[in-house]
Amino acid sequence: MTGADYGYMGETGGLGTGYQFARAQLVTARDCLVLGGFLPPGHTLSTQCVGELVALIEATVGRPRRRGEMLTARLAALRTRVSAPDAQLAR
Repeated sequence: MTGADYGYMGETGGLGTGYQFARAQLVTARDCLVLGGFLPPGHTLSTQCVGELVALIEATVGRPRRRGEMLTARLAALRTRVSAPDAQLAR
């Protein structure tokens, strides 16, 4: 097998030569949508697979908004709420 390597093969319950399958999917009550996947050699660490899957998904569907943007928006909303009573008291 071209590209296969020696590592843990779950379906055989032990070590062997083969591929792993790294897949990202979205599961709902009705459907299962596969967002991407690839076949790394058998010795690949799961952390390497996750990094490659994230890059693959972001290239396909775009980069998600990060937590910093969400926190900035929440902080702005809280500042507005806090300043409203101060403005009423000033009147």
